[in-house]
Amino acid sequence: MANRRLHITLDKDLAAHVDRKVQAETGYETAEDYVGELIRQDMEADDATAVFLHDLLADAINDGEDSFRAVEPNDVIQRNSPR
Repeated sequence: MANRRLHITLDKDLAAHVDRKVQAETGYETAEDYVGELIRQDMEADDATAVFLHDLLADAINDGEDSFRAVEPNDVIQRNSPR
């Protein structure tokens, strides 16, 4: 994949935080390394969320239409209304 440049402006607090991360012994040599790692972590979290949701809903997805019960909108509204 080709590299893509991303230009961002950080407020004073965010810039100071990035500077601390780069200057500390964190393994980040540049701000680009730090931001790239944050994006990779976010992508991994998205993947983990997708797997979690798939696993959570797998039974319902695989059960087919016969396992569902038809309900009327008013039944749902009544069930979810405070008593």
